[in-house]
Amino acid sequence: MTRAESGDRPADRWALLDGQLGLLWRTILLAALTLLAFRLALLLHLGTVVGGAPGVDLWRAFAMGSRFDLKVAAILFGPLLFLLGMARVAAGPRAPAWVAAAPFAAALAGLAVCDALAFVNHFYYGFFRSPINPLIFGFSEDGTSTVLSTVWRDYPVLRVAAGLAALLWVQGRLLAAGRRRRPLGAALRGAVVLATLAAVPFLARGRTGTFPLRDFDLVVSSHRFVNDLVPSGPEALFVAWQQRNEGAISGDVSAGLRRLGFGSPLEAAAALGIRASSEPELLRALYPEVPPAPVRPARPPHVVVAVMESWSADLLSRHAPGNDLLGRLAPHLAHGLLFRHFMQIDGGTDGTLEALLLSTPIRPLTYGQYGFRTYDTSVALPFAKAGYRTVFVTSGTGGWRHFDRVLPRQGFEEFHDEHDVEAAFPGSPRHTWGVHDGPMFEYAERLLRDADRKGQPVFLVILTTSNHPPHQVPASYAARPLDLSAAGPVAVDPPLALAMLRTTQYACDALGGFLDRLEADGLADRTLLAAFGDHNIRRLYEYPESREADRRYGIPLLLHLPPALLAGRTVDTGRYASPRDLFPTLAPFAIPGQRLFASGHDLLSPAERPRALAEFEQVLSAQGAVLGLEHPIFLGRAPDGSLSPCEAGPCRAPLERLLGGPVEGSCGLAAEQRRSG
Repeated sequence: MTRAESGDRPADRWALLDGQLGLLWRTILLAALTLLAFRLALLLHLGTVVGGAPGVDLWRAFAMGSRFDLKVAAILFGPLLFLLGMARVAAGPRAPAWVAAAPFAAALAGLAVCDALAFVNHFYYGFFRSPINPLIFGFSEDGTSTVLSTVWRDYPVLRVAAGLAALLWVQGRLLAAGRRRRPLGAALRGAVVLATLAAVPFLARGRTGTFPLRDFDLVVSSHRFVNDLVPSGPEALFVAWQQRNEGAISGDVSAGLRRLGFGSPLEAAAALGIRASSEPELLRALYPEVPPAPVRPARPPHVVVAVMESWSADLLSRHAPGNDLLGRLAPHLAHGLLFRHFMQIDGGTDGTLEALLLSTPIRPLTYGQYGFRTYDTSVALPFAKAGYRTVFVTSGTGGWRHFDRVLPRQGFEEFHDEHDVEAAFPGSPRHTWGVHDGPMFEYAERLLRDADRKGQPVFLVILTTSNHPPHQVPASYAARPLDLSAAGPVAVDPPLALAMLRTTQYACDALGGFLDRLEADGLADRTLLAAFGDHNIRRLYEYPESREADRRYGIPLLLHLPPALLAGRTVDTGRYASPRDLFPTLAPFAIPGQRLFASGHDLLSPAERPRALAEFEQVLSAQGAVLGLEHPIFLGRAPDGSLSPCEAGPCRAPLERLLGGPVEGSCGLAAEQRRSG
């Protein structure tokens, strides 16, 4: 049978080529337009909530975002549909059904992926106030069933699924509609082929310069929300994946030093003002002996560190008559030391715990293969060596991040979680993430009381969980009066905002009850307590501009110390600090003579340049802020405490000094960047 008799004519193959080229371009453009529509939806949904942004900045965000959308579409669909299309043309009109259907099916499947990621990014931003970021990979590590149940309860899953199906149906109709058109002429067909071969790689790069579009180009404004509009769901996921991989720890311990331009640890130490002629001498400098406090307690005091979930300095500042956010904690703030310029060390709970307990920005060290090693920087080790009973207590589950298995390798001889609390107090009220904080604090107080009777000093780290979505309090809890109007402009619906205020009040009240019981038991005079937030509260407020850095990163620190130990010392509670400074403050009272990794400053002693290192990338002080250590944004501080851009002039010099030179009592700032390896 001849080719003409079989129906396999050249004209048929040219028609197939026209169809496949059309499918490729329709898919790329349809994907880009869909992602653009989701960007507009995010702006319309949250733009009025986060405050006005300059029109020119919004234009830049949409222009750059569209370039990234075309890049995503070209990479996702270009090679795949071109190869499948050419296979379809080569197979001819009588191709097997699966070969004939493969290009269209691949296009529709790719669009479904883009649509799903766009929906996820939209709701992800609604919760985290960030496009998809590396936290999303904790989905399988945070207790997948619990996360899924929370998503099912708090989000319109069925409506989203229906919307996704409807959107995909419309896209399928639009893709199919292009099949019914007249064939191209020979000249036009040749032009389309050449244009496709040239344009798809160009779109995949995004520009003609040396470097393609990359994550640096996602920043188009000093307005945070504007920058967050730029990446679509697929692009945000790709960047998050890159960041997670960049966070992987190299087996070559010198890799991070070489990346920063140092040939050896001694060279890096010299740049930070640490004088050492050998690595053993450098180690002694990095692990100095803890000096004794001016006033020593008669016996080693108990040391309690409470890491309070979503404890926000911004929100606690709204405490007022009629808007009681503190409960039983209020009188303890009155005679404690409350540091209001304390900055979060990480944006997540696990990162905060790692940075606090292991004194390092290098992550992740508490899950995966690295969780089975013991690190010399662990703060629990010198307490254990000094004879302390080292204990970790949480109202959540020990399986979260596998801390029940990891922390015993870091010097904690005991780990207690929700199951221990429930065993001690049957019927303890529960919430999504474990038992509530009230019974957990009662459990911790009982543990301290029993140890104190035996003359055993305790180093106790507490992690709370109640002040966390879905923001529930026990049914038996009698909430104090709350006034949403006193909380200022909020970024969520009033019922959710009130629930967030209520769980904040409950968590504070539970901590206050813990302190009440310590005083009633006579333990307060033998206990050093530090309570601080793991990170600022999410969703309740918006911080769209860099100049709101203090509010965005601010968490409170409460130091509750026996008055006799302060011996009349004047403490500057207005200084800028972070959790890096916590153990250098507490250790002189508890473990003098032990070697502790030099991470920060004693907050009870004067400092030459008090400053806070937030998230190992932002430096804040009374002089201003430097946001980002690699590509810094300089913000000067006005007399009223507000921040404003400082491009040049006299305000720049003190800000540049924040980054340079040795840091008294610490290992410096530049070496502590998250990617330093």
